Amino acid sequence: MAVTLAGKLVVAISSRALFDFEEENAVFDRGDTSAYRQLQLSRLQNKPRTLALHTH
Repeated sequence: MAVTLAGKLVVAISSRALFDFEEENAVFDRGDTSAYRQLQLSRLQNKPRTLALHTH
């Protein structure tokens, strides 16, 4: 039985809309997997960043 979304409001939110991943993306785009891994590990060891909701 197929699921139908008729009459439903569907909302999709990108993680980039909720979080600032510009630094992570820049390191990833350079192709340096070691630097990317180190950056991610440092994020785990440091205090979590706050969630900044953007409203327009």
